[in-house]
Amino acid sequence: MRQIIGALYMVIAAMVFAGCASTPIKTASVEILSEPPGAKVEINNDYIGTTPCTAKIPANIMGEFTRDTTIQAFPVDKGLRVQKKHFSGGYDDGGNDLVPKRILFNMTH
Repeated sequence: MRQIIGALYMVIAAMVFAGCASTPIKTASVEILSEPPGAKVEINNDYIGTTPCTAKIPANIMGEFTRDTTIQAFPVDKGLRVQKKHFSGGYDDGGNDLVPKRILFNMTH
């Protein structure tokens, strides 16, 4: 019986330490909107779609950006300007921005 309990403790310990060795990647969802709708959206120069859309952003356990991130909206209508929002992330000493739930690009201003 002691051998079974000892083996069980070893299995549990192995599972606990294996869990500590790798941290799952966490993401946060961001709803991206524009006025007028239909703007093309890029995150760090990667095209993700047109507004309205939802993007998955890598985030830490606190819901903060894990690296510096730029989200850009390219308007469909002529005469409107490209808009950018910059977020800080990936710093160990704090100063990371929280990933917002929603971002609105008002292209009419």
